[in-house]
Amino acid sequence: MAMNKLKQIYNSNNSVKIIHKLHQYILNKIKHKITAGKAMLTQSDKGRTTVIIYKRDYDEKVHTFLTENDIQPIPKNPMNKDCKIIRETLQKSDLIFTKNQIRHNPKKIQHHPN
Repeated sequence: MAMNKLKQIYNSNNSVKIIHKLHQYILNKIKHKITAGKAMLTQSDKGRTTVIIYKRDYDEKVHTFLTENDIQPIPKNPMNKDCKIIRETLQKSDLIFTKNQIRHNPKKIQHHPN
């Protein structure tokens, strides 16, 4: 009886492995078609839908949005200043945070420059 149960478990694990491999194969094929077609996945403008769009079309949409809304690049990243202020505030807030939290948390909120 134990041997039959072990065979049953082994066979079910094999079928799970086969299904997993099939899913991986399908995902890799989809990924290959998207990259070969110079497309990308992104969220749609409205709703919570993921769409496939050609990269050139996406770039055109972003460029059009930026120019129509007169969005200009800023000369300096304001996040660096904000992170410094947050770090200093945390260091002064010893009644809210422990010294250990103050010492480790500022590292987690540092901004990574683009």
